[in-house]
Order: sequence, then C-alpha cells, then structure tokens
Amino acid sequence: MKKFLLFAVMASAIFAGSAMLPVRTVGHSHQMKSLGSETERVQQRHAVRRAAQGDSETAIAVPFTHTLGRGTEVADYLIVDANGDGRTWKPGGFTDYSVCMAPNTADVTAADDWMISPAVHLEAGQYYTVSFEEDMSLNKTEDKLGLYAGTERSAEGMTLTVIEEHAIAYNNKVFTKREAQFSVAETGNYYFGFHCTSEKDKSGTPKVCNFSIQLCENPIVAPEKFVEVPFTHTLGKNTEVAEYIVVDADEDTRTWKPGGFTGYSVCMKPTADNVTANNDWLISLPVHLLPGVNYTLSYEEGFTLSSGKEDLIGIYCGTEPEVEALT
Repeated sequence: MKKFLLFAVMASAIFAGSAMLPVRTVGHSHQMKSLGSETERVQQRHAVRRAAQGDSETAIAVPFTHTLGRGTEVADYLIVDANGDGRTWKPGGFTDYSVCMAPNTADVTAADDWMISPAVHLEAGQYYTVSFEEDMSLNKTEDKLGLYAGTERSAEGMTLTVIEEHAIAYNNKVFTKREAQFSVAETGNYYFGFHCTSEKDKSGTPKVCNFSIQLCENPIVAPEKFVEVPFTHTLGKNTEVAEYIVVDADEDTRTWKPGGFTGYSVCMKPTADNVTANNDWLISLPVHLLPGVNYTLSYEEGFTLSSGKEDLIGIYCGTEPEVEALT
C-alpha cells in the first residue's frame, strides 16, 4: 500500500540553492530588541561627528548599489557605537568592503554597533529586493548581523526588520550573498541599518559589501497564513493539521484523515477492487524559510494495523499547494 505525506514549504531558496524571502510588508510587528539606556548618549556623540557628511542630503533613488568600499558613498553612512567601547564599524575601512571591529575590552561581551545608510526613497505598494554580501575576516566561531530599517536615522529608529539577525560563518574569504524581498506601508524616506551583535569570544570581524536595493519585478507574495520556524505540529485532533490540504489523487475516497485521532493523522488504505495502491497527499500550511540556512525536518510514523506488510511514504516540497508543484 502506497501513501504519501507531504509538507509543502513556501521557499525556493533552501533546497534549490538560491531564492528570496517571501514578500512581507515590514512593520512594527517585527520590532527589534531594545538597545538600552546607553544608546542615546553614545549615538548623539557619533551623530554630531558625522552630521556634516550627509544627514541632510537628497534621498537616494532606487535602484542603487553601494559597494561599501573605501572612498565611496559609505562615507556618508552614520556610525553608532551603542555600547560605547570604541570598537565599531569602519565604513570603507578596506578597498572593497566595510568591517565591524570585534569588542576587546573586559567589560564588553558583545558588539552593539550600527552602520546606517542615508535616506532611501521608497514607494508604498512597490516591491523591492534588498541584498548585500557578507563574510568573516578571521576564522572564528561566528559573527551576528541583521539589517533593519526605519523613518528616523537613529538606532532607536530601526524598528523594521528587513533581514533578521543571523549567524555568519567563516567562508574562506569568499563573500556570501543575503537577499530578501520587502514592501513598505507608506511612501517616504527610509534608512537602513546594519546591526552587528557578535559575541566577543566568537567574533571573526564581520565584513559587508555591495549593499543594493532594486525594484522587484516578480515578487513572491506571502500567503495570509504561514508558519515560522521552529515549529512542531502534532497532526492530532483539533490542531493545526485541520488547515492542511488533503488531495485524494486516485479519487477512491479513501485518503488522509487529518487529525483523525487524538495524537496523529492516518491515511486510509484502499478497499475498492479497481484501486491497487494509495495516491494520497497531506499538504501543510506554507512554511517561511530563509535562504542560506540549513534546516532539520522530522516526523514520526507507524502502522495502525499489524495485519499489513508495509506502507510507503515520502515527503516532498514546493512553492504551491498543488501536487504538480511538489517537485
């Protein structure tokens, strides 16, 4: 008896090797963590130092690419040393990229440093693709970096999550590209901030280059309902499995019963004379996956009846909740 269990995930990046995030309007539901009471004082000190370098400039038009290298537009970026340790971003510190210096004082355990762009003009309803390249300068454990946005050019103003904080591993001096799609709720000028939060003992000094925002011609629009990782679905009665899609592909009416029992779902074996095997699908809610991240997927399986010899099951994924798309 053949039966298929399918979790259809909403991503083309993870398994195919290159993809973008689903389009999500960046809003205050994705706020970043508090930066602490020290931030405002330190930020004001650095803002005064750099005010003459471009705080009053005309907003940048999309599309654009900033290499973040020496002698380029990155000289107009605002630097915020939020933990006040004197170890922060060096915009254009090297020919082709900028770096954030790892903490080295005894009383500082992690970086809290911002590199914030000049104003970028964005239109409501327009989808954009943002990207940059990242790497570690030294072969250490990991660095941590996120990209945020806001309508005020300050650390506190970076209230919108564009690319979530993530770990950077050493890649033998080869840059890795990060990419996401997004839209904004209101037309206006927005600032984009690289936030380094690397732990002192693990940091290999993160470096970034080729920061770009382009118009997105073919956006991947996020569904109304989707699942964030990590998650566990028991597939039992009165759980999330009630929103899974059941496809009785052989049309014998003997198919999946999502949440058919307290702790699990079952697929009924065929009984009709003209049906020799199952062809039935149980398709999950869309799952939001990030490009460049490795995931672990697991589930538990077993026989309901001891009289059977074997069941056959497989798990597939795709970008549409249709059997033909689960490739």
